[in-house]
Amino acid sequence: MARSNRWIWTTVVGLALAGGLVVPARAETPLRQISVSGQGQVSVKPDVARTSLGVRSSAPTVGEAMQKNRVAMQQVLVALRGLGIAERDILTTNFSLNYDPPHPLEKGGVEEGKYWVDNMVLVTIRDLDRVDAVMEHATQVGADQIWGLHFAVDQPDSAATEARKLAVADARNKAEQLAQLHGARLGPVISISEMEDYGGKPMMMKAAMRDEGMTSAGDLSFGIRLQVVYGIK
Repeated sequence: MARSNRWIWTTVVGLALAGGLVVPARAETPLRQISVSGQGQVSVKPDVARTSLGVRSSAPTVGEAMQKNRVAMQQVLVALRGLGIAERDILTTNFSLNYDPPHPLEKGGVEEGKYWVDNMVLVTIRDLDRVDAVMEHATQVGADQIWGLHFAVDQPDSAATEARKLAVADARNKAEQLAQLHGARLGPVISISEMEDYGGKPMMMKAAMRDEGMTSAGDLSFGIRLQVVYGIK
């Protein structure tokens, strides 16, 4: 009877191995890691100002409205170039034609229909000392639409690079402190992800008029946020 049992056990083991039974491996030790965030921020002076300005014209016919607008806009463009604004810094952002149908007047009669032409350009002013002059001359020669004024950094890459370096140093400093507090040593970087937070976000941005009529802009803040995962030993 004992001999028969040994034969059955040997057969079962043989069949299991032949059938590809995999003996589970010993579970690996979980990778020890630490995740931290790092932030870097730099402040820079703006070197350009941007504003949208243009002309709105109306006339009973499309042709008349277009012609009036063309003449007025040409005067604005000539004034801008006379102030040193380059062609590459004048970009058309909106050109539209609308019709206002005839409608009755409160005191009787009917106001005839009109065609309206709107023409807007985005102007980049690289000499910040000429911001007021650009606004003043443009309105004097016919610009009757001005949409905002904001200050910016024309080439933000260098500021972003500096902010990124600060974010890396901040993340590593945090990770080293946490590892030390837990009796561990910092290992290699496992992963890095960046959340962009720069692009000229204003920290103290102003466009307020001073008593003498001059515009003023404060510093711009460029920030980078990183999420870094380190291994720990």
